[in-house]
Amino acid sequence: MGKTKKKKRKKLFSVYATIEGKLREANFLRHLQKIYLDESKVKLTISPIHGGSPDRLLNDAFGRLYFGYNRMFVWIDEDIDISQQTKKRLFQEWRIEKEHESAFLKCPLADLQKKYNNITMKNPILIVSNPVCVESLILRTLGMTPRHTTMNLAEIPKQRKDLKSALEGIFRGEDECEYYNQNLLKPNLENKRKNIQELDLLISMITVS
Repeated sequence: MGKTKKKKRKKLFSVYATIEGKLREANFLRHLQKIYLDESKVKLTISPIHGGSPDRLLNDAFGRLYFGYNRMFVWIDEDIDISQQTKKRLFQEWRIEKEHESAFLKCPLADLQKKYNNITMKNPILIVSNPVCVESLILRTLGMTPRHTTMNLAEIPKQRKDLKSALEGIFRGEDECEYYNQNLLKPNLENKRKNIQELDLLISMITVS
């Protein structure tokens, strides 16, 4: 009798995510994962780096660029800029034309992806929570408008504290994962992603056609 041919396992689309924090970002991303990720098509690896600078997060992604991941993204806050050295590495990896280097290096962190990588989507894709930090992104997703924020360095610590307090006030002691389960259903997310670019980008990172 001939040998039975083994059925070839379908190769999954691999996504590597470097995120800032083991709790807030991880909880929010896992909630999106629960709703949107098709595990028969996509394998998601999450690398949470607690207390890491944006440079450290990007360097984590740079170190895995040739590990064979189909898609890689780095999710950071707006409040701390990346160094010029890291920006230059990003400029190289995104393969931006040399004539745009000066403008690229001066570009605000929150605008880099939209201005320079929104069409080509080269790895690592950059998602920047704004204004200031991840709490403001989550507040916007929940339908709240964060209080006026600026990127004035002297005001950032207070703004970050105020945004965290505002979000904690919404949870009111409830486990945030459970809160998302009850209040952030797919129809809500689909509606909000139309107007929140960072949310739309996060969702698109873990879905494939």
